[in-house]
Amino acid sequence: MSDTAVTTVKQTATTGVDISAGQGTAIVAANTMVVTPAGPMEELALLFFNTDGAPHVVTFKASLDPPADAGTVGDQSITLAATTGAQLAPVLESARFMQHNGTLRITVDAGTTGFILPIQMKRI
Repeated sequence: MSDTAVTTVKQTATTGVDISAGQGTAIVAANTMVVTPAGPMEELALLFFNTDGAPHVVTFKASLDPPADAGTVGDQSITLAATTGAQLAPVLESARFMQHNGTLRITVDAGTTGFILPIQMKRI
């Protein structure tokens, strides 16, 4: 299994983020999707667009290396509904999911198609 880098979009102080269907990085089910946050992980919104006609499981991989002191809690999975548009993932905490190189690692089950759009939210 190899890695696919996922591009993060940054929200600015003066504009929102225009989101359209098909925007983001294409999911490669055979690979690990790797997101590099452009700020704190707790301010990262992850939108998933499942384009397959069946639900699919997305798994956020916990880290057992520092800085992820809570990594022993384990992975977290969500199920994407079948072709229902965008689905927002829960907020992920860096103390559990931040890999030693500052990334977030995501796997998806076989047959998953669609896009991942990470949005780094602007602090107020």
